[in-house]
Amino acid sequence: MEIIYLSERNLRTLLSKLERYKNGEETECAIIKYQNLNDPVFQSMDAVYVAAVLDDEYYINRKPGIVSVRDDPDR
Repeated sequence: MEIIYLSERNLRTLLSKLERYKNGEETECAIIKYQNLNDPVFQSMDAVYVAAVLDDEYYINRKPGIVSVRDDPDR
């Protein structure tokens, strides 16, 4: 199984990009992560493109999966 580690900074950056996209700004809504063996935790692949997608564009054919009530963004 491949592992990608996203830091808090990475997650906040992606959320910011989504907000900018919703406001009509140009953004790819993505980050590129490169493996760095000097980090305390490192992803299992050399590089990966991580793309953020709005819920309305992603959950077209199904409902979102269940998450813990404490983490549910819709509550």
